[in-house]
Amino acid sequence: MNLWIVDNDIPLSKCKDSQIRTGMLPAGREALAGMVEYDMTVWGADSPLLDLCKALLKVEDVELLCFQHPANAEAHMDRSTQRPDLLLYDWDFGDSGDSPARLSALYKKSFFVTQIFSNKDKDAILREIEANSQLGSIQPLLLKLKSKGTDKISEIVKEAKDLLKNNVGANLATQIRKTTTTAVEDTLRELGCLPLEHALEVLGHKNGEYDIADVASVFASSLIAALQQGAKGGEAGASPGEDVAIESIISRIRGEIEADSEILKILKQVMAPKGKGRLDKAHREAIQRFVSFQMYSRSTDKFVRQGDIARVVRRDNGQPVDTALFLILNAACDLERFPSKTREVLTVLSLHPLKADPGLQFIGRGGNEFHKMGASVFRYENKKGSTAGGTIFLPNIPEAAAGGGINFIDYVGIAQETSSIRIAPCPAGTKRLTYPTIVIDSDKTLQRICSVNFGFLPAILGAIAGGIAGYGVPDIPNSERDRISELGKKDAH
Repeated sequence: MNLWIVDNDIPLSKCKDSQIRTGMLPAGREALAGMVEYDMTVWGADSPLLDLCKALLKVEDVELLCFQHPANAEAHMDRSTQRPDLLLYDWDFGDSGDSPARLSALYKKSFFVTQIFSNKDKDAILREIEANSQLGSIQPLLLKLKSKGTDKISEIVKEAKDLLKNNVGANLATQIRKTTTTAVEDTLRELGCLPLEHALEVLGHKNGEYDIADVASVFASSLIAALQQGAKGGEAGASPGEDVAIESIISRIRGEIEADSEILKILKQVMAPKGKGRLDKAHREAIQRFVSFQMYSRSTDKFVRQGDIARVVRRDNGQPVDTALFLILNAACDLERFPSKTREVLTVLSLHPLKADPGLQFIGRGGNEFHKMGASVFRYENKKGSTAGGTIFLPNIPEAAAGGGINFIDYVGIAQETSSIRIAPCPAGTKRLTYPTIVIDSDKTLQRICSVNFGFLPAILGAIAGGIAGYGVPDIPNSERDRISELGKKDAH
């Protein structure tokens, strides 16, 4: 447990480290152990605080940080990823009278349980808390007020742990803190391996500009993949309800990234136009790896999820039955109770390798002609420059190579080519479908390759649904097209 103390009577002036003395860094367990060796001439009249700190040093499995003022704790949150699980908060610090506002500011930056210490009238403090809109709404996270003279700190720690144990917000907060730093650092590392001009290309850089939404998508896709894989830890996986909660959190993160002027400022400094030049093989492969990282995740659990990309393989040797892959389309709630909700049928979109045979030939059916890919995974141009929809490109799908390592293979699907895979009767009591126990028939099963990340999956599902269920729109007569085109030409002059 991470435990923070905020009390203006902590004698930080006696610490040897100048950054701790000035409040630039918090005092940890070692610094606090040194301070409690001083007598009451240093601690002043606040002997209960000294007794509390001595008792606290005896509590095991607690990481300690000490601050003299709430503003120092708030500044530390801004400078680092550290957050408290339990905050010991001196309501009587100084004479500023802004204890509610200071505590409220800390709650706007994190999630934790607070033990308020005060020798003032408890009812008056409760009225101050209720009058503050932020604190009034989070009273379940506030332990019963206590006087600072208590030496039962171990009981306070236990009470906080019990409160957090079955708290949904606390569990999500813990999981996010575990995964977001790693996920973002992984993304930055991948991006940092590219030369600047190629990194710009990955991030949608065009004519000295870039799309901040693409940058946000890179981070958000990485975060959602990490969170979905570890929401419950191990092989438990995340339930559909947890997926929705996590995705809601990530959508807010994406919005904050897009709106953060400081991030924009940093990116503008770094992303000055440098000229592109021709990509050599190493740079092209680096971009392929990054795009694959951005679009897909390789889950470690066994649960079948919407957005999984899988292939049919032989049960005895794991060899592919054919070259096709399948994108699983079933909703999360249907997969949660698979036999009863789906009648043991997986709804899928067929994906074909984007090569002369069969991918490009498949696109070319009906007089279509592939010339080059458009700006999104849904668009391509024919040789006349016209764009066509209904096609879904999934480039750089990471497949394990026979001799080790990863091959990045390009695939394509057509929105109208949805189909189903009927699963053999599931064993009695089965609720959620898992790999590799999926049985299609006596000698075939389904093997997951990867999963499409959240930044791309909803748009792909929407394109498939639109391609199947969209209404046709009558063409505008040629004479009207010509007339309106002429108007545009006149306005241009």
